[in-house]
Amino acid sequence: MLPTLLTINGFKIESYWVLMFLSYFFAGLILYFLGRKRGFPAKELISFILIVSIFGFIGARLCYILLNPNIYFSQPIKILMFWQGGFTSFGGIILGIITGLLYLKFGLKKNTEEIKKWLDIGMLAFLFGHGIGRIGCFLEGCCYGKTTASLFGVIFPSLNDGIYRHPTQLYESFGYFLTYFLLLAQSNRKNILNGSIFGWGLFFHELVRFIVEFFRENTLYFLQLPHLTLSSAQLVDIILMVMSLIFLHYFVYNKNQN
Repeated sequence: MLPTLLTINGFKIESYWVLMFLSYFFAGLILYFLGRKRGFPAKELISFILIVSIFGFIGARLCYILLNPNIYFSQPIKILMFWQGGFTSFGGIILGIITGLLYLKFGLKKNTEEIKKWLDIGMLAFLFGHGIGRIGCFLEGCCYGKTTASLFGVIFPSLNDGIYRHPTQLYESFGYFLTYFLLLAQSNRKNILNGSIFGWGLFFHELVRFIVEFFRENTLYFLQLPHLTLSSAQLVDIILMVMSLIFLHYFVYNKNQN
C-alpha cells in the first residue's frame, strides 16, 4: 500500500485524495466529451458535471455518517472533517442520480428521451471514475478483504497482522472498468435504446459490488444463516439491481415497444 504519495516540506499528499481527484476529473472529462460528441451544449454539460459531482460527494459523506452514528453524533464537528476520510459510494450514487434527474428535468428542461441520453453518458463517466477511485482505496489500505491463501492475496500494512487478504478494492476496480468498456462499445451502436446504458450500467455496477462483498471484510450484516451470509451493502445492491431492471422494463424496452 502507499497511503502517502508524496511529502513536500513536511506536507503529505495522500494517495487516496489524489486518486479521488483523478476519479472526478476523468469522469468529468468523459462525460463532457461524450456529451459534446452527441451535440449537448458545453455550458449545460459543465453545470451538470459540477452539480452531480458536488451532490454525489455530499451523498457519499452523509451515507457514511449515518452508518456510523457512534463516531459522528457524539462529536458533530467530525462531520465537517471530510479530509480524514469516510465515504460510502451508495450515498453518492443515490443522491447523484436524484440530483441529476431533478436538474435535467427542472433546471435544463429536458424531456424524457433527452434525460435518458444524459443518464447514459453519466453512467459511463461514473463507472470509469469509480474504477479509479477504488484504486485509491487500495493504496490507502481501506475496504480490505477477508483472509485468503490464494495467489491474489496481499498484506495490508495498516492492519499490522502480516495476513494475506483479498484486494477487494482492485476486484471492484477491474469490474467497473470492464463494465465501462463493454457498455461504451454498446453505446456506439446505431440502434441503441436511450436509457439502456444507464440501466445496465447500474445493474452491473451493483452486481460487481454484490459479488465482491463475499470476499470483503464486513461488520454490518442483515442476514446470517449457516450457509448464507449477506451484508447490509448487499441488501442495497439487491435493491438497486431491482430498481435498474424496473427502469429498463418500464422506461426503455416497454416504452420502445409502445
